[in-house]
Amino acid sequence: MIGALLAALVAASPMTVEATVSEDLETVRVVTEHVVDADGAVHVFLDAERYRHPPEGLLPASETELFAGAFAPGGFEDVTITIDGAPCDAHAKDHFVRCPATGRVRVRVEATLHVPDRYGPFSLHKRQLTLGGGWYPRVAEPDAPAPLTTIDLTLTVPPGHSAVVADRWHEHTATVRQTVRARQVPIVVLPPNAGARLIARGRVRLVSRLEGRDHLEFERRAEELDLALDELFDFLAERSWPTPTADAPLTIVDAPLRHDLARATDGHVLVSDRAFRLTPAERFLRFHRYPILREVLVASTLLRLRSEEPLAVVGADAVAAWLVDALVRHQLEEREDVFDVLYLWSFIPAVDSMLYAPQFPFVGAYFRLIRETDPLRANLLDPPSPYPRGKLIYEKLLDRVGPKDTDVAMEAIGQGTDVVAALRVALCDDTDTFLETWLGPYPEVQYRIADYGSSCAPDCRARVVVERTGAAIAEPVELKLIDDDDNERLVRVATSTAAMRTLTATLAAPLDSVILDPNGRLAEAPSAEVPSPKLDNRTHPRWRFLLNNFNILYSPTAGNIDTALDVGFSRVRDVRWRFAARASYAPDAVSLSGRAVYYFGEPLTPDRLSQWIGLIAAGEYLRPNFAGETESAYSASGALFYGWDTRRTVWVPEAGEAIRASVAFDRVFGDLAGSPEVTPNAVSVALRGLKAWRVNAAHQFSVRANLGAFVAGTPRPQLRYALGGRNNVRGYVVDDAVGRLRGILSGEWLHPILWDVDDNVMELVWATKLDGALFADVAWIGDGFDELSDRPLRADVGYGFRIYLDYFGVRPGVMAIDIAIPLVDDAGRVRVGPPAVYLDFAQSFLSF
Repeated sequence: MIGALLAALVAASPMTVEATVSEDLETVRVVTEHVVDADGAVHVFLDAERYRHPPEGLLPASETELFAGAFAPGGFEDVTITIDGAPCDAHAKDHFVRCPATGRVRVRVEATLHVPDRYGPFSLHKRQLTLGGGWYPRVAEPDAPAPLTTIDLTLTVPPGHSAVVADRWHEHTATVRQTVRARQVPIVVLPPNAGARLIARGRVRLVSRLEGRDHLEFERRAEELDLALDELFDFLAERSWPTPTADAPLTIVDAPLRHDLARATDGHVLVSDRAFRLTPAERFLRFHRYPILREVLVASTLLRLRSEEPLAVVGADAVAAWLVDALVRHQLEEREDVFDVLYLWSFIPAVDSMLYAPQFPFVGAYFRLIRETDPLRANLLDPPSPYPRGKLIYEKLLDRVGPKDTDVAMEAIGQGTDVVAALRVALCDDTDTFLETWLGPYPEVQYRIADYGSSCAPDCRARVVVERTGAAIAEPVELKLIDDDDNERLVRVATSTAAMRTLTATLAAPLDSVILDPNGRLAEAPSAEVPSPKLDNRTHPRWRFLLNNFNILYSPTAGNIDTALDVGFSRVRDVRWRFAARASYAPDAVSLSGRAVYYFGEPLTPDRLSQWIGLIAAGEYLRPNFAGETESAYSASGALFYGWDTRRTVWVPEAGEAIRASVAFDRVFGDLAGSPEVTPNAVSVALRGLKAWRVNAAHQFSVRANLGAFVAGTPRPQLRYALGGRNNVRGYVVDDAVGRLRGILSGEWLHPILWDVDDNVMELVWATKLDGALFADVAWIGDGFDELSDRPLRADVGYGFRIYLDYFGVRPGVMAIDIAIPLVDDAGRVRVGPPAVYLDFAQSFLSF
């Protein structure tokens, strides 16, 4: 690792870049020239080519963080490469072209960059062109960080437009000529109505595209940034730490970021134009301040040091994380994250999922993450880097040597000492091993408490054995020991690469329980065998209560009320076993049930596996006046079921498949007189399937099939299959028809209507997007196969809306409104009936 870093210290010759932005800002004509020393080949990188296709493994929730309405490709067109005037005809591979060359050669590249309408630091959105990096061809070695290079840039923009080039603001300038010393030259081209203001007592220039209501949002961001930056710079001044000055202010630019709250470039800081879009409470707003301040510190450190060290960017981020932690301690004495704020509300499943399997923007702003692995990092800003963010180096150094030596190392890096040299002072002979471990891909490890106990003869001595599986890495492990008198003691297991480590400690009473990694300093990786590796970090797992569902569905056309309360119980972080109870009041029955479910299969999210089996036991009061039944009764039932579902979220549309199968037994108690066809016992089977296709990150096509049959016995109407309802054929009321056999085939086309919406209600709920849903259902229902030719097919058609929401500016959700019209009556005549209206908070076919 050290040899590779030293080999990367090669001075790059000056480079010229000429860029002309088209009138519509959609294309940039780029010409670059670079003189390099070639040893058999020259590699020309076309970083923007990675925008030609959607990122691999894109999570459904991330689509809305990248694409404004639909996937839009970007990349280079009309690429011409010459080496000393001779053309290079090689084809691009992995975003670079390999051209044979030897000796000192001049490389000239001409290309047209197409910038798509999308979000992020590589985007064209609302007449603002944001290019954080990778927008011009560059010559570099594969798998090496971009070197610090002198770049002579000539940028031509449409008349009236303004531009930010690296750290400078050029207002209403048609042609910009600027020499930049950087690894990547970021540019932002803004429309004529763009403006800038000085904040933080003139030490920061805030640039924004100002129009309409966005101007009010800009004012709010400016106030929050002004407050946060003033506090930061005052804190740094107390530490005699260099800060931007009014003579050379740092530039911050509003940008259409949806995935990241802020990103430091090699020259300025991009801050999301949705920063501080939160419920305006101080406790919430500071979740956004600190990540922004971290990026401000990264950018200002890079600008101040201009180090040619390959690890300069890593070092700048490590120092920034260290300074932000110091600021938090100075202001709050301790740091909190979303767990501390929302823990009391974790009984709500959406909050519970947000805490343990977050799928929403700005995740790093709300959690104290050690492992900041971001699958979209290489797709958003910088050329792919072989190194992680520097915060990881800081955190792991802090764990290894403690705060005193870490402060010394970070102080040295911030003053210009090479990262490796500063680490050698703190780590001595372990520096090479430390860098080998933490500068590559994050090691895949798991920890567990293998054994524990204590003896008191005469003093109480506790003994705990910690086992590590996976990569052989050396990192300390913290344990919290709790004795029988509820006294707590925090101890540390010595740093070692041994798979088994034993700790002994003296306690005031016998050892009662042990918590491994109580402060969340370890990043354990899930596996197929152990999908929730933190479950075994406690000897006495905690149980959680979940309000799985509470809904009231009202059908105004039928006057029916359908309400249910579903509560769950499971161990915290247990993704395999779930237990639940459900009480419901519906037109057909009042019921109480309990269920146990075991999950297995492929991990889809940190808190969900792809398959499950379960058991349900229920008791029901069968209501009269349903489907022609005049008598009430009681029933008991049991069911076994299996499910497989590859969908990872219920909030946004995505491609996926699902299968559900069940077998159920029902026993009816009470007088069966007057209903000779009804039997006390009945057995039913059901099979359901779903297939959804996602097209161009904008449209979803879904097909659902639902088959059910009573294979033995004839139950009361309240227990038979019903035709209507939102989960069946939406155009009909629930008891329009019931039967022993039922088959349903449904289809839905979900499509965008409005995107990039930003409307809020009392700053509690923000609407971000509107989709339309065109759907149709067809069904057959009856009491036997002999009725297939006698019973008509029932059908409906309808249209709905999906309003995508951010609750409190953070948690995603969806509100569904469906209007369905029945087309066929019970006699088989084509007749348009009264519409049925449903209001729900999930995508269609969530339950099917």
